[in-house]
Amino acid sequence: MGLFTPAITPPTPGSVKPLNTRQIAKAATRAKVLSAAKTLFGVVGYEASTIRDIADWANVSTGAVFASFSGKAELWQAIYGDPPIPPEKARVLLAAAIEHERAEALDAEYQDLVARADAEGWDEQTGGSHLSDAWAHVAEAYRHAGDLRRAAIALATTPSEGLVSSVAESGSSQPTAVKSDSGEGH
Repeated sequence: MGLFTPAITPPTPGSVKPLNTRQIAKAATRAKVLSAAKTLFGVVGYEASTIRDIADWANVSTGAVFASFSGKAELWQAIYGDPPIPPEKARVLLAAAIEHERAEALDAEYQDLVARADAEGWDEQTGGSHLSDAWAHVAEAYRHAGDLRRAAIALATTPSEGLVSSVAESGSSQPTAVKSDSGEGH
């Protein structure tokens, strides 16, 4: 293929059939539903948004929503490209990201301290304890970030139903996973 050769052959006149009225209406309804869902997810969040609320916001029936989407999770994925993350998974992922940023900041401070020690010619006695203490903080932050990352991976590979039952069995008061949205009110 040459440098200016199009990757896709353009359609020839008459090869593309125009949409009929029903197809145009369905596409318009789908667009309204997606817009309403994005607005509600952004304003009240995934958990608080219901199919009924999304339908009301889009000025369509709940049946019209279900004609295009199987539920909230499919709407979320159509808008954002990934399935929704249950709250406990999101909290662990956020904590891991924050802790990793903290570790990187401490590491940068440590590198600055090492550069300062080199520039000022610190001897073993002067700089040794400062550097050891600083490195201990960096190592602990990276260790904690790694623990959180492993927990996030474990949660990400655990089906939500398993999380709900394991939380229920443990008697924990922690929030449970996002439930299936098989009904209109979810």
